[in-house]
Amino acid sequence: MFLKGSPFNDANQGDPPSYETLIPFRSDTEMRGEKYVFHPSYLACLSLRTIFKETKGLQAGRLSKWVKRMKDYNSYELKVRRLHMNTVVCIGDSITYGRVGASYFEMLKSEFGGKFKFINSGINGNLSYDVLKRIDGVTSLKPDIAVLLVGTNDVWATYSEKTMKAYIRKNRLPERPSKESYARNFAEILQRLKTASIAHIGVMSLPLITEEPEHILFKRSVEYSELIKKITSQMDLCYIDLNERQRDYLTKNKKSSPSGREVSWEFTLRMIFKHILLRKSWDELSQENGFLLTVDHVHQNSTGAALIKDCASEFLKKLSLPDG
Repeated sequence: MFLKGSPFNDANQGDPPSYETLIPFRSDTEMRGEKYVFHPSYLACLSLRTIFKETKGLQAGRLSKWVKRMKDYNSYELKVRRLHMNTVVCIGDSITYGRVGASYFEMLKSEFGGKFKFINSGINGNLSYDVLKRIDGVTSLKPDIAVLLVGTNDVWATYSEKTMKAYIRKNRLPERPSKESYARNFAEILQRLKTASIAHIGVMSLPLITEEPEHILFKRSVEYSELIKKITSQMDLCYIDLNERQRDYLTKNKKSSPSGREVSWEFTLRMIFKHILLRKSWDELSQENGFLLTVDHVHQNSTGAALIKDCASEFLKKLSLPDG
């Protein structure tokens, strides 16, 4: 009755404890083919009668072996449970990778504890073109759930000719980044995810770039988010309204004046150096720059990351999932 690799398949171990004895209620288990998923609270279900029955007549040496077997059984049960745990993959760029600024991924992982297995598939500097190139590698992991957040670098690349040429050179892009190229890449990413038969796909709109509504990158983050909503709706997938929530947050928490700090990689690098060399937290740097949601116009402080985490969390909580 035990899977390959179980500590109780060893003939020298003797007969394993009865399955019905360890788990009184058979309805607490789920059978999937030849694989058995054991209820995590089975040890709590052991009655004194069960313990006496299993240990009756055992000498001290045999008793210690039985205790060891129970520990092995517990360890093995957890491994089996992880095997059937629903896997969530978060796909995106540096905002998902979470090494610059606060990490919504780590917040999300912490909130759900051991309920899901989380995979971070964020890579610094990725545009939609880069994500499309590697999406088959992501789907090969066979996740049950995918959360997609990509497009910030696509927007940033359109800021100036200098910025665009830098992205083209660094990422070896086959064409100039544009709203049209983003739409094609984004739709193809979603199609690949659907073809891979991922049970649940959540698609986030973009976090804001800058906190100044009249800034061109702020406006484009809104435009691209509207495009994301349109494509996601056409493909009958779940749209997650991150951009709208961040705009609402800024409206409710208006600051006195724009920061006056330009959006640039140089500015971002200065923040990274201050974080590493001066040991300043991302939130401290955000406050120094006069921002409410970001550290450097782009990467999130703890408030911005928490908004992203909340969006992903609500999506996961609404899903109807088989017990893992």
